[in-house]
Amino acid sequence: MKRTEQLAKAAISSLRPSRTDLENIDGPDAPGIRLTDVTQGSAYRAFLALQNVPERQGTIINVGRTRAALAEINGVWPSTRDVWDALRSLDLSRPVREFLWRLTHNVPKVGKYWLNISNYEHRSECQPCEVLESMDHILFECDAEGQGLIWQEAKDLWSRTGRPWPEVSLGAVIGCGLIVIRDERGKAIPGAARLLKIIISEAAFLIWKIRCERVIGNGNDPEKALSEVEISNRFRAAIQKRLKIDTMLTSKRKFKQRAIPTKILRATWEDVLFPNGGAPERWWSRPELLVSMWPPRPRGRER
Repeated sequence: MKRTEQLAKAAISSLRPSRTDLENIDGPDAPGIRLTDVTQGSAYRAFLALQNVPERQGTIINVGRTRAALAEINGVWPSTRDVWDALRSLDLSRPVREFLWRLTHNVPKVGKYWLNISNYEHRSECQPCEVLESMDHILFECDAEGQGLIWQEAKDLWSRTGRPWPEVSLGAVIGCGLIVIRDERGKAIPGAARLLKIIISEAAFLIWKIRCERVIGNGNDPEKALSEVEISNRFRAAIQKRLKIDTMLTSKRKFKQRAIPTKILRATWEDVLFPNGGAPERWWSRPELLVSMWPPRPRGRER
């Protein structure tokens, strides 16, 4: 009987989970992480690392194109991690970040995507140009309204800074957050780089939106095409909106740690707001001074 009780106690004790003493593990790399140090972000990244998800071919190609484009502009090859981190930049609006993420993964359903779907092959073609559609074609080559005019507006705005416009490609659009602007001594100019990031990303996103309106919303109806004035106004409104958001974000009382330092705001916008210098004191907090970056268009016969 005693022998049976001893065996039963031994069996019960063997079922109890043993506790590993992580404090006394030999070697510099103790396995695991302290529960008190775990955050939602670190736990999420750890779970993702455990998944064996194959990379999409389109993603690999676009990341490679982005790195090559940035190497040509900056003279230095960014890492793959740099490319992905740049897509999370808070200098970009949430819709723009989502758009760039989709570009990186080659998600937009254009061109070759429709060739494998029966009865929808006609959607693979750009009707105004009668060529196979692609994101490169939409953003830089299409003859339909929008693309050429918006990039010209972007270049004209950037020219107020007195700096050269970079060679913009699909890779440069995806990696615009990594573009570095330097002065004559080779010192980085963060404010100018931030402005260029905003201009390029907003221009590309607007081109995509206008294309979707034309193809999906209006069925390529030429009678519903936007005029040049409407397209220019939409780009200018997008930039003005970004300026307004930036001025609002300077309030430390409202946004605390997320507030934008006024030094960054001034470095970003003063070159295009006041290209001849003479910026008024604390112009960002005076609504009467936040006029449009563009002179008003003349009306009627005065045009």
